Amino acid sequence: MHTLLKVALILAFSASVLTSCAVVRLHHVGRMYPPVQTIDVVYAEKDVKSPKYEFMGEILLETTESVITPEMEQQMIFEAKLRGANAVIIGEMDARFASPPGPEWTIRTVRARLVRYQ
Repeated sequence: MHTLLKVALILAFSASVLTSCAVVRLHHVGRMYPPVQTIDVVYAEKDVKSPKYEFMGEILLETTESVITPEMEQQMIFEAKLRGANAVIIGEMDARFASPPGPEWTIRTVRARLVRYQ
């Protein structure tokens, strides 16, 4: 009985670890500046708070999740701060199929544009 309970707990733990690993990869493309402490988070370019700014790059987050979770947003915000952005525009999700050895996966990419105020 104890062995069965141990196996069940190990399987439950393994399943929770696998399902919590939503982010497959995170890429940054573009320029970097010294890190910042605060950042504006918007979801459309028209909502950027400064009238003068430049696009300094993008963060591409690849995930197996079907929606953008708060944890994913926090990871993109952290990376944007680290890269020296003053604002991040979190965009929509694109999907593609991947066929690693084993079952086929749907990989979704979230693009976040990094903005530096001038």
